[in-house]
Amino acid sequence: FEDLDLLTDEVFHFDSSGDGRRAADQNMLRSVVDLNVSECPRLTDSSLSGIGSRCVSLTSLNASGCTLLTDAATRHLVADPNTGQPRGEKLRTLKLSYCMNLTDVCLHTLSKRCTKLHTIDLSGCVHFTDDGIKKLASHCRSLQSLGLARCKRLTDRALCDLADHLWVEELDISSNAKVTDEGIDVLSMEFAGLRKLNASGCDKVTNRAVVSVARHCRALKELQVVGCSNISVECLEGVRRDRPDVNVVWE
Repeated sequence: FEDLDLLTDEVFHFDSSGDGRRAADQNMLRSVVDLNVSECPRLTDSSLSGIGSRCVSLTSLNASGCTLLTDAATRHLVADPNTGQPRGEKLRTLKLSYCMNLTDVCLHTLSKRCTKLHTIDLSGCVHFTDDGIKKLASHCRSLQSLGLARCKRLTDRALCDLADHLWVEELDISSNAKVTDEGIDVLSMEFAGLRKLNASGCDKVTNRAVVSVARHCRALKELQVVGCSNISVECLEGVRRDRPDVNVVWE
């Protein structure tokens, strides 16, 4: 369903007046495991109500760019809105980037039930704070891939909380103005298995962070620092020379 401008909530609710078949009602969406409704601008929390109620086998959901979603949407993912039965325990991948009405309440809700999440993308969700990220990291201990780009309220404290609780292999913290060398130093020393790091647009990050990542993250394969004005070309060329296995991107 990706990028369908005319898709509405009705798709995810059974039309009992137009189709009274009991079997159709009982089986609707039951076998869906991977659902992509990204960039469908008309979808609201009501869609997630239908998805939460019917997609009992869901392991992957992409609702990125569904800008009308609120914290209520995630409540529908963790509990059947009709019966209250628990949901979300099978979710492994969740993408909610640029759902800009979401707050820390959403992260607290997800942390209660979606504890087996492996991948989450929360990029562009501007209301999330360090406290919300701490709650998520401390409960969803299987997370290995996180998208936190343009979460403008996040600071080094969020990165330290990630380091305290998780083993992360892919991390996007690009365009977060409050992130500094201090936070990346902690990450580099704790995330020995880090393979991809995107810190592009983090203006306070300097050569110190780059050297720390290159030294400690021995599994690193890709480092992006585009637009980081306090990182010198000489430093990046040195990383390329010393770590030829790493794809360093700065322009």
